Parts: sequence; structure tokens; C-alpha cells
Amino acid sequence: MPALAEIERFAVDHIASRPGLGADPAFPHDLWRAMGQAGLLGMGISPAHGGSGGDAQALIEAGAALVEQGRNLGIVLSWSVQNLVGHYVLERLGSEDQKKRYLPELAAGRLAVSLAVSEPGMGGSPKRLETRATVAGDGYVLEGEKTYLTNGPIADLFVVVAVTGETDGLKRFSGFIVEKPRPGLELVAGAEVDFLRPSPHGGIVMRGCAVPADCLVGEEGSALDAIFRRFRLIEDIVSLGPLLGGMRLQLALLGAASAGGGGEGEESETAGDLAASIEGVAVLAERLARDLDGEAGEGDLVPVLLVARGLCGRFQANFGELCTALRVSDPVLEAFTADMGKLAGLAGGAARARARKLGQRTLLG
Repeated sequence: MPALAEIERFAVDHIASRPGLGADPAFPHDLWRAMGQAGLLGMGISPAHGGSGGDAQALIEAGAALVEQGRNLGIVLSWSVQNLVGHYVLERLGSEDQKKRYLPELAAGRLAVSLAVSEPGMGGSPKRLETRATVAGDGYVLEGEKTYLTNGPIADLFVVVAVTGETDGLKRFSGFIVEKPRPGLELVAGAEVDFLRPSPHGGIVMRGCAVPADCLVGEEGSALDAIFRRFRLIEDIVSLGPLLGGMRLQLALLGAASAGGGGEGEESETAGDLAASIEGVAVLAERLARDLDGEAGEGDLVPVLLVARGLCGRFQANFGELCTALRVSDPVLEAFTADMGKLAGLAGGAARARARKLGQRTLLG
């Protein structure tokens, strides 16, 4: 696994050295290949499957370093999805043939992967998902549409979550690997966004898209818990790394932009609270990573995650107020802070749902 110092040096030499990265909608394939060569796209994936290894804490630390030193959130978002789907979905749930076929290519950056869950107008709520996979001969036929797929436009394969049946009125979901190109699979452009660049987002439409049975990821009907719920939780925990790196960078940029002004009174107190918040998130992230690697359940992880994400959200609100109070005007800081707000808000719906569920358990005793 790359050492933290090596990751920081890569971020400075290959990401921060491209100041236009956050304004360019074109995906930097040369940078992606360099990340693969540096072992960054195989983090989490075991060396036995062509990866560079590492646990959840290593992913969090790497994400923080890449953002703080690289000064770009978008490329780190794409990096994170590649690593998380590779390890926590394909390596943990996939067959041996799937692992041998895909993991070394993903780790090297020769293939890119996207997790296809959300649907147009439906979001990612399991109750509302309509994409279906029907048994046909020796395989399945997929019908439906997926949208807002991180890495969708550059993906060589998609892990598609689809309905494969119902039990007592509840939908059962399964995961399928769908390679590109494939008859019945069409890529569609996503909504034009001007944030979190250069991370690409798009969609897919499947009409009579036939896949063999060996494309099934894990057991049929297991994707709701094994992929959908567990992956969402893991993704939100590991994303604390980029958020930490981003918050540290925001304070550093603010210090440079304010040029020593406003160092007394309420502004300095607010800045101190923000710095303390970062340390608090770092402590909580370390605990979450340790518990996640120890296979802790949702009940143990969610309360700590809610506190950590709450601190991140309040940081962004208070940081914006501090910039206004200090009358800071810095286009680089403003653009980066806008991206931080988007990243911090990506899991807002899931966080509210987890808080409601926790509250219901608390009130019902």
C-alpha cells in the first residue's frame, strides 16, 4: 500500500499541479492511469487480487491527504467510488472468477466501475426502484434506467441493483455486473453540473439487456442488505476522509486570504471552534474505521456517524459565516467551498433517514 507521504507527494505533483482541474468537465484519463500506476486505485483490494491492500482507516487517511494536498474534490470522489466498489462489493461479494477477471484491472486503472442504484425521479429509495432483472434461459434480462452514476460516463462495467422478486409484498434486490458495450445497454448523458469536477456523472438505460448467470454478484435477493444498505453506510464513513482534508484546506486557504486580519474577537473564536471540529471529526472517523474493519453492525456505527456528519455540516455553515464576517474574497476558496457544500450534502437524505430510525427506536424504548 502506498505510504501516506507518497500519497501526499502524488497529490502535490499530479493533482495540485493542474489548477484548472476543477473547471474542466473533461475527465483526465492520464491522471487516472497515473493513479493506477501509483497503487491508489487498488487500495482496499488485497494484493492477492492485484491491489495494494489497506483498511478503512487507510482509505480515510488517503482521501484526506489527496484532497488537502491535491486541492480537488472531484477526482477524489471518482477515486473513492472505484476503491469502494472494488473492495466492498466485488472483492467481498463476488465469485472467484469475478475477482480474477475484474479486480486486477480495476486496481491498475485499466477498467473503471460505477455502482448503479439511483433511478430518475426515484432517487435511491429501495421502495421506489423499478429496474428489474427477469430470469431468461441461462441468465437474466434487465429492464430499467439508472441515473446520477458517479463514474458512469467512463465506466467499463456497472454493478446494477435490480428487483428480482417479491416476498410478502417486499421487493427483493440482486446485483449484476453489466459490462460495456453490451446489446441493450445504452449510456445517457447526466444532468450538466458545474461542481465536483472532473468527477463524471451519467446514466444508463437497459432495454432487453441480457446478461449470463455468472454476472450475478453474491446470492440472488441479497443486494438490499449486502450492497445497498451496507455500501451506503461504508461510503458515508469513508467519505469523512475527503471531508477532513477539505476542511483543513478551507482553513488554510482562509488564513492565507485573510492575511492576518480579523484575528481577534468573535472571528477568532469561530475559527478556533472550526479547528476543534476538524479534530473531533478525525477522532470519530478513526473510531468508525476501526469498528467498520471489525465488522461492527449498523446499530454501533450509525450514532457515531451521525455526530461526525453533523459536525461536518455545521462546519460548512459556520465557515461561510466566518468568510462573510472577514470579508474574504478569494475565487479559489469560494469554488472549493461550494464543492465542499455539495460533498457534505450528498448523504443528507440517508443521514436524515438514519436519524429518524434511531429516534424511533429511542422513543419506543
